Formats: sequence, C-alpha cells, structure tokens
Amino acid sequence: MKNLKLESFGIQEMDAKEMKMIDGGNPIVLGAIGIAMGAAGMAAGYYIGKAWYHSTH
Repeated sequence: MKNLKLESFGIQEMDAKEMKMIDGGNPIVLGAIGIAMGAAGMAAGYYIGKAWYHSTH
C-alpha cells in the first residue's frame, strides 16, 4: 500500500486547540438530521419489503 505525504496536498498538522475550535456542531441540528435519516431509511425499507412481499405472493 502506498503511503501518501499529506504535506504535498497542503494539509498541515493541527494542535489540540485548533481541533477543539473546528470540531463540534449544533447537537440539536445533528440530532434532527439523524432522526430524518432514520425515518427515511425505515420508509425505504417498508416500501422495499412491501414490494418484495407482493412480488412473491
């Protein structure tokens, strides 16, 4: 496996203070996105399952 030199892509090392500033996000927004993705996955599973059931019975 080839090792890439990240410096050649202009990527620099960050210290803990920089990572703390960048990391994060609004937990309410992230939770809402998670719930929406879960609901979409459940709906897709329901319709796929329903189509499979009707195609086999």
